[in-house]
Amino acid sequence: MNILKTTDRSRFGNDCYINETVSLVEQFGMYAVIICRKVTGWSDEETIYVQHVSSDYKAAKKAYHDCEGT
Repeated sequence: MNILKTTDRSRFGNDCYINETVSLVEQFGMYAVIICRKVTGWSDEETIYVQHVSSDYKAAKKAYHDCEGT
């Protein structure tokens, strides 16, 4: 799997810290936008979201930017 772009969106929350990245990845000519989030503090959480899957690079890049990827 190739990581084409990734953006760190980590930030402080209310009594917690939110580690978060949004990534645009490619494998076998398919593209995906993946959001990984780990919250530490009063409400621990670990999640991975697949926001978009496509074989169209332009559509995947738009989805990446729509998820605040830079």
